[in-house]
Amino acid sequence: MSDQLRLNPSGDYSDAMWSVQRLVEFRVLLGLGRAELADAAGVSEAKIVAVETGAKPLTEPLRSQIWNVIDRLFCEKAERDAKANPLPAEVVLNPLHPDNPLMKLFEQRSKKEK
Repeated sequence: MSDQLRLNPSGDYSDAMWSVQRLVEFRVLLGLGRAELADAAGVSEAKIVAVETGAKPLTEPLRSQIWNVIDRLFCEKAERDAKANPLPAEVVLNPLHPDNPLMKLFEQRSKKEK
């Protein structure tokens, strides 16, 4: 996995930006259900549900375990998208670029929720 593609190359997910809300956003952007994320992270679906609903805090080591999986899955998706899509590297490698396919999905989802 290329560090260039990683959401967080440092692997430190203690910062507030790696919140439960952001976790849910990336899970949805990646097209994952709670059960799929739980399976990929090696935890129970009930644990994912508890974290996402606020019944359980997202603390270490669970936070890093889940975010590392999301990071890996995001990288895999970015690599697949880069091969299938002739977008410039700066678009594909930057999830916040307005032309990035993941950002477009996020914007569409946000418009539907309003």
